[in-house]
Amino acid sequence: MKRFSVLLCCTLLIAVGVVLADTPEDQFVEIYNAIQQADALSEGGRGETALRRYQDALAGLRSLQAAYPTWNERVIKFRLNYVSDKIAPLAAKFPNLPPLPAKTPMKADATGGVDKQMSLLNDEIIRLRAD
Repeated sequence: MKRFSVLLCCTLLIAVGVVLADTPEDQFVEIYNAIQQADALSEGGRGETALRRYQDALAGLRSLQAAYPTWNERVIKFRLNYVSDKIAPLAAKFPNLPPLPAKTPMKADATGGVDKQMSLLNDEIIRLRAD
């Protein structure tokens, strides 16, 4: 019984951690990291790859802005302008680069991941009870 209680507590902590990881701050950090990677790629002469990363970051910023319209509006606007300014010369340099496929909003992706994680954790609890 003690083993089950410990496992249940760990499972709940993991589930809470997954839910809390979907904050706008966490999403922004991921986007900011993508921008930093794109900057490094661009400076390293890998413009085509940098353009893709900037496009990913732009899509992420727009998704974040749509999901959380009042969250750090000035920061989002600044980053949107920054990324757009970086994309413009690269897009002119690589005009034949096909557009990125449309992505589902980040929030929907994260919610689906939480549901799947909870389902897997519930299955694990059932298996442990059976043992």
